Amino acid sequence: MMDTRSGGGDLPMLSFIAEHEHKSTKPLLEIMNNPSGLPGVSGISTDCRDMLSAAEMGNPRSALAVIPTNEG
Repeated sequence: MMDTRSGGGDLPMLSFIAEHEHKSTKPLLEIMNNPSGLPGVSGISTDCRDMLSAAEMGNPRSALAVIPTNEG
C-alpha cells in the first residue's frame, strides 16, 4: 500500500469499470491516484502516527491500514 495511491492495481479493469458505469477513465484515475492508499483505507491520514493513535483508540479502519496481517 502506498501513501496516497492505491499501489498495485488492475489497470485494464479501469477501462471495464468506466465502460460499465458510462464514465470517463479520468475520475477513476483520480480516485486511484489520490484518495486511495493509506488515507483511503484508514479514513484518517497518510501519517502513520495519526493512524496508530486512532487504531489504539479503537478505529478499525486505521487498524486495518497499519497493523500487518498474515493474509495475502
